[in-house]
Amino acid sequence: MLGSAQLHCELAGRTIVYAGDLGGAGERAPATAERQEQVPCETLLLRATYGHPRYAFPPRAEVFEDLSRFIAATLAERRTPVILAAPLGGAQEVIQHLAGHELRLHPAPLRFAEVYRAQGVALPAVLPLGAIQPGQVVVLPAHPRSRRYLPDIGPSRVCLLSGRAVEQGYAGEVGVDVALPLSDHAGFSDLLQYAVRSGASRVLTVHGYAEDLAHALRQRGVRAHSIRELQRQLELF
Repeated sequence: MLGSAQLHCELAGRTIVYAGDLGGAGERAPATAERQEQVPCETLLLRATYGHPRYAFPPRAEVFEDLSRFIAATLAERRTPVILAAPLGGAQEVIQHLAGHELRLHPAPLRFAEVYRAQGVALPAVLPLGAIQPGQVVVLPAHPRSRRYLPDIGPSRVCLLSGRAVEQGYAGEVGVDVALPLSDHAGFSDLLQYAVRSGASRVLTVHGYAEDLAHALRQRGVRAHSIRELQRQLELF
């Protein structure tokens, strides 16, 4: 998302990078954030939120095409399209893509959109939540509490944007009409590629699918371990 950063440290002549949650790269890179910077290092600490091979995300353009089709079909049914997205990052991507629609936003993504504009990101004008008119599109945070707004919106169809949408049956599991794989976090291939290109002789993975990502890196000749694996080794002593 806009303003996210990596931490680069030099310690006793060695370089360490904490990458945190990386965003996607190339065709999967968000359009409203800075381009991902590849930082060379000796030791890399990488969050593995989507570090499992099943999280193979398509190009963002394809996801947005599917989103446009969902909106067109919903409007054709005289219903209101409701988009559930991360209020910071994902929602701003949606706003930029849906510039041709009249959008109504929950206060959280609306506030963050104002921050993005103040930092020079071009976003179209949007409206706050209110009385929904035919043809409008509503953007709410991707959170279960957002369901409380649906009765006031009236007849609608709901689309959730989440990396977990690649999981079979996920839309039905969370109770939405459609789920599309759009995430602020990098998928498996981008995490793997970043770690290899960093040139790090040691990679530590944390969070999410840390052990799966570390295993995949070891198969490529990288000395990698998850923090949980190291904790278990310490417990043996």
